[in-house]
Amino acid sequence: MADKATRQMPTRQPVPAESGRHPLMGLRDEVDRLFGSFFPAAFGRSLFDLDPWRPGAFRVMSDMTPQVDVKELADHYEIAAELPGVEAKDVKVTVDQGMLDIRGEKHTETDTDKGEVHLSERSFGSFARAFRLPQDADADAIGAEFVNGVLTVTVPKHETAPKTVKDIEIKAH
Repeated sequence: MADKATRQMPTRQPVPAESGRHPLMGLRDEVDRLFGSFFPAAFGRSLFDLDPWRPGAFRVMSDMTPQVDVKELADHYEIAAELPGVEAKDVKVTVDQGMLDIRGEKHTETDTDKGEVHLSERSFGSFARAFRLPQDADADAIGAEFVNGVLTVTVPKHETAPKTVKDIEIKAH
């Protein structure tokens, strides 16, 4: 009987995981290097910078959705929305059937020197956020203030909160 020849496959040493780094980033970096020659970087950025595990990934997709903080205080709710580069006149806050709606538009800036744009990461256009108001919200007394690119919407609570539990009578036949 013939001797079986075995071939040992080279093993690769595991790359130590960096703190705070997604476990698949090493694989992604290798793929990026492989395809990097096909898609050369411009101004230090490659097409692969839109990586779901890298900070700021898909930022362009989320830029038109304002980031908000929602707080509940003893007598009211506060919704603070970051709207950098937006003017108060371009924002509209409405309430309809228990929904608070924040809409607006960020306009492009006019470039006086008409120079060629090499890289643009800022986004412009319409945005919107909607929130279902809680039952104890007083929709008739909502107020809003716009200071330094932050819209703060104050939603007062009813003085007497509506009863949330209601006993239902069961009829027997």
